[in-house]
Amino acid sequence: MSRFSMIDVNGLLEDWAKREVGLQNFTVEHILAALSLPEDDYESLFLFLRNKVGSELELKKMLLCPDGHKNQVVDLDTDVSDIYTECVRCDAEDYEQFWVFVFSFNSDYQQDARQHATKDEKKKMTRYLPQMGIGVVNVW
Repeated sequence: MSRFSMIDVNGLLEDWAKREVGLQNFTVEHILAALSLPEDDYESLFLFLRNKVGSELELKKMLLCPDGHKNQVVDLDTDVSDIYTECVRCDAEDYEQFWVFVFSFNSDYQQDARQHATKDEKKKMTRYLPQMGIGVVNVW
């Protein structure tokens, strides 16, 4: 049984949404790590986040190279069978596709969060974002 706090998750998401630099393409694992939650909470947290799709979040899939570098981000219903795999950060190319689910804030939610943020909240960067490798912009 999941024991994560919905209040803590909502607070973290709101904190991330208030940033001046848009936070995009974060995973359930990023939230688990940020809140020091056990991996046992993965499924419940994914379902919790999935319920926010359409109102606060967008759900897509992201291609990772064998070295874990982030590459293309596409809609869930995109046919990926013809996507050529070439990493934008290393020499890996024509590798076996490995896709992960990623969440991003929809623009209305992020705009609303930023309107209600103080200047300090907008500029605040938490210590775990660089450690977790969360992308701050979506290049695709």
